[in-house]
Amino acid sequence: ALRSWTGQRDFQKSGGAFGMMWRDPIKRAAAIATMKAYRLIKEYREKKSIWMSKRMLDGYQSNSYCKHGYFYSNKNKIKLFYRSSMEKDAYVILENDVEIISYDVEVLKIRYEFRGIRKHYIPDILAIYRDGSKRFIEVKPSYKLKYEVEQAKLTALKEHCESNGLLYSIWTEEQVYAK
Repeated sequence: ALRSWTGQRDFQKSGGAFGMMWRDPIKRAAAIATMKAYRLIKEYREKKSIWMSKRMLDGYQSNSYCKHGYFYSNKNKIKLFYRSSMEKDAYVILENDVEIISYDVEVLKIRYEFRGIRKHYIPDILAIYRDGSKRFIEVKPSYKLKYEVEQAKLTALKEHCESNGLLYSIWTEEQVYAK
């Protein structure tokens, strides 16, 4: 049964699911501090990384601050999700490259470690060429390449590709928007 608007308003005034405790500023501050402290625990962060990467591989598309949506690939005859306008423009390049017979997005989870926490990284694109070679392509704005976490991800990608006989590339604005 649905609550009436009056019942919903009363529920919100009472502090919602936390009840009267949430209206007390001291108890509320303590609850928020506990939640923030929990998010800093190593085990929580590792579990969250596993959970988030599984959601991505299962096809879940989260809301993003970047332009996102679907791109129809004529080569693959499917819609592909993009998480930034730069990824969408990379798909257009792949569509027009005659050496690439097909490509797929977010197909592999690579484990890496950053500051003592095990995390998971999913490369953007796997391109398959006419000669049978495969290349992982990471589409990333150049300003992000200086961040330590991004360097750790790209190092993990490099090691994975080298140990499995695969190629890899990092596409920044220079590669995507070359004139």
